[in-house]
Amino acid sequence: MPYPATGAEVRRPDLEGVLEEFNLQADRAGFAATRILPVYNVPVDSGKYHYIPIEELLQKLSGLERAPGAGYAQTDFTWKEGSFATQELGVEIAIDDKMRNRYADFPMEVAAAKLARDMVLRHVEVAVAEALLDTTTFAHDDVTVAWDVSASATPITDINAAMEAMFETNGVYPNKLVVNRLVYQNLLACEQVLAKLPTTRDKTQSNLGAADLASAFGLDEVVVAGGAKNTAAKGQEKSIAHIWGSAYALLVKTMDDSGSPYDVGVGRLLHYSADGSNIGGTIETYRDNPRRGDKLRCRMEATPKIYYPECGYLLGGITTVSE
Repeated sequence: MPYPATGAEVRRPDLEGVLEEFNLQADRAGFAATRILPVYNVPVDSGKYHYIPIEELLQKLSGLERAPGAGYAQTDFTWKEGSFATQELGVEIAIDDKMRNRYADFPMEVAAAKLARDMVLRHVEVAVAEALLDTTTFAHDDVTVAWDVSASATPITDINAAMEAMFETNGVYPNKLVVNRLVYQNLLACEQVLAKLPTTRDKTQSNLGAADLASAFGLDEVVVAGGAKNTAAKGQEKSIAHIWGSAYALLVKTMDDSGSPYDVGVGRLLHYSADGSNIGGTIETYRDNPRRGDKLRCRMEATPKIYYPECGYLLGGITTVSE
């Protein structure tokens, strides 16, 4: 008998339990959203948040010296107020009784749960990429030579210049570079990058990785963002593209996982769980008797939020043919 047998929706922890661990599935799909915007659980689905401007966090305070019997200097930060609203996301997949019987030896519910969660996570990935690859939000500049011109490109020079531009303007250095797989492969072929690696390193491209690029650039991590999207409308000829396009590379200072209001970084993925949402997707099923089948649902309530645009910098002109 299909589960559940009634029309009421039922939470399916059994299906959630057999899915791959959330971060593992995201990594295998090339999704990088939570590596750039750490998840932060919010107590309400919309409201206010507070932050301190970067310039005040870096401001020199006078009179920190304390004389015997005197008090200590007091901070006088100006807390600014912002707003947020999370968005519930979800998709349902029909599991028809006839199809279930036809493929009786195949775990239809597990496969449907994997597909539904992939669709939700892909939607989040697209939203995060669109928020972060936005030249109206972040400072940006073009490189001198596209990074797919391996003999003359100077990505180390370009990235160092962008890092200094970030620091001179806002007092922060990035800790990560975000590129898609095409740009990543181009960087591994750049002669300037290869020359920066130790002479003892095997420099054949198949033996190099993101850690080598991070070392060459002086960053904590190079995030290789994968994932594909079909930009064509349903029913039209497909048009497949990178979720993280080849037009820009993103230098970013990320926040930590603590949720501290004193932490400076580009932003967070805000997640509202009070309505039953899990960051990896909540799986539910219910019986659809009129259509003689079950419906499987994956839902999650999460929205990207940019806190400090000063903590991102876009480098354009990185490929000769870009999306």
